[in-house]
Amino acid sequence: FYRVMKVTTLFWGVIFLCFGAPILGKPSLKNALVNFYKNISRADTECKSVIMSLADDIGGVLLRSGKGINALGEYKDCSEYASTRYILLLVRGLPALIGMGLCVPAKCHEKDFAPLKKTLLGALSGLIAKQGADSPLSKNLTEDNIEFADPKLRKEAQHLYSEGFWVTIMVFAVLIVFTALSTYLSSGKKNDGQESIAARVFSCFNYEKNISSYFEPPTREEPDLRILHGIRVLSMVWIVLGHAFYFAKSGFLTNVFDITSFLKKFWHSYLTNATFSVDVFFFLSGFLASYLLVKGVEAAKGKLRLWHTYVHRILRILPLYVGVLLIFVFIVPVFGSGPGFHLFYEKTKVDCGSSFYQNLFFVNNFSDHERGCMTWTWYLANDMQFFLLTPLLVLVYYRSPRLGYALLGVLALGCTVTSIILAIKYNLSCSLMKYNQDFFELYYRRPYNRITPYLLGILLAFLYSSYKKGQSFWFTTLCHKIQENGYIRWGLYVFSILGIFWLIHAMYWLNNYPKDWSTFEDTFYLVFSKPLFVFCLICLILPSIVGKGRLITAIFAHPYFVPLSRNTYCVYLLHPIFMIFISLDDRRGKYFEYNDIVIKFLGFSLISYTMSFVL
Repeated sequence: FYRVMKVTTLFWGVIFLCFGAPILGKPSLKNALVNFYKNISRADTECKSVIMSLADDIGGVLLRSGKGINALGEYKDCSEYASTRYILLLVRGLPALIGMGLCVPAKCHEKDFAPLKKTLLGALSGLIAKQGADSPLSKNLTEDNIEFADPKLRKEAQHLYSEGFWVTIMVFAVLIVFTALSTYLSSGKKNDGQESIAARVFSCFNYEKNISSYFEPPTREEPDLRILHGIRVLSMVWIVLGHAFYFAKSGFLTNVFDITSFLKKFWHSYLTNATFSVDVFFFLSGFLASYLLVKGVEAAKGKLRLWHTYVHRILRILPLYVGVLLIFVFIVPVFGSGPGFHLFYEKTKVDCGSSFYQNLFFVNNFSDHERGCMTWTWYLANDMQFFLLTPLLVLVYYRSPRLGYALLGVLALGCTVTSIILAIKYNLSCSLMKYNQDFFELYYRRPYNRITPYLLGILLAFLYSSYKKGQSFWFTTLCHKIQENGYIRWGLYVFSILGIFWLIHAMYWLNNYPKDWSTFEDTFYLVFSKPLFVFCLICLILPSIVGKGRLITAIFAHPYFVPLSRNTYCVYLLHPIFMIFISLDDRRGKYFEYNDIVIKFLGFSLISYTMSFVL
């Protein structure tokens, strides 16, 4: 009995110390170890007998196990030994992933560890509670949140080289062949404008033609609007930076409890408030779509082929979307081999297998955020839903500008009131210290809560078109004053920069002093910060789009931004795939720090833009 007690205490005691030692005193720890022994004694007879016979090899088994939270141990060594099995302890349901690698005898299986959940639950709950009530990890856990997984068996259960894998390979092989043939046959051939539709479609695969058009400056674009290229690129870079922080939490961070202090630092607000970059894209999408449609309707004297407009939009977005979806579901999982990579299989085979059609119909912003397919593409669903309204608003504006402006105001007012009601009803907050899953499910991704920046883009498009036509209007008068008076331009710059700075860094006070914000202040910031950010951006670029603002124009309208801005859509689709892959394919666990995020951000940006260029 003494030998059994010694071996069992050594084996499970070391593992439990990782969770229990920081929060339990000696009497409690002793009781917990006794409970561990009692629980494992009820386990499978083979597993128990093997554990009891480990007196001579207990050191080797323990050395291959993790020694702390999110320490994954020696996954490869443990898996290759015939006498041992690697089991991954996972805790789900928290904003960040928590787990630990266990190297156990080969006779032990996932089900043998079920009796240990109750003891682990108490230790974990105490450890999380120790972080404080304001920690984003603070949440009541249940035994259902704890899982023991055999990564090797989970991977073997996946049919990696399925029919979908080979179909994807064939699709891209056909595209490569088409590209090679089109490039070879079209080389040196002049386009006389007499080609058939089939020939023109085939010529679209001409690699040389696409490369030259990729780098050449836009010819039909208005010079004053080239500033938007720089804004688009910098916003995309900001999104990648924010996601480098966000998706880092989906991996195994050995200092996961340091996230709370990380979020409270002043200069880290650029990471935690990177969501403003998405609102910039909504604004740009609304402005460009509306402005081009207004010009088209005016040229056609009030006529607009709605179905042609919608189909053209879908054909621009869907092919690349489907291609990246196929890569994400069928190609990327083949290359993963880490102990936690079965979580990637869940995101692809399980989540995408049950909800991919929502992505194809652009309604995935109403799906389950945690179980959705390519969850970051909620933006595309919102953007498509907003675009469905855009031609109708343009037609109303063309026939009656006042009615068009009034309709924009009614839409903005209705959606703002809806956002206020939801924020108050569900006690929602932007503060990451008040983590609430309802924020993502009921607010963050919903179109009626995100449309106001898009409507501001449409409003600016209507006003700018009236200015370009020289119509007598208050906005035209304002533009003339901006052109004539340098003090007004500098006033707009100062106002916009200070406003953007405050809106971003308000997150610092929200995260550090969440209780000092009243419900009114919290709701006001949640609902109005995004349209206010876009309004400040409009003030920043307004002098440039009316022909002034040399400094801002010189920065954002640089020719180098043009090819990069053409890649933003593909970069948006691709970069989270690399981030999730790296996080879940980790074999040892990562230390979470700012420098690591910056280095990964640079790497993800480079590889995403490179791959988007190829695609």
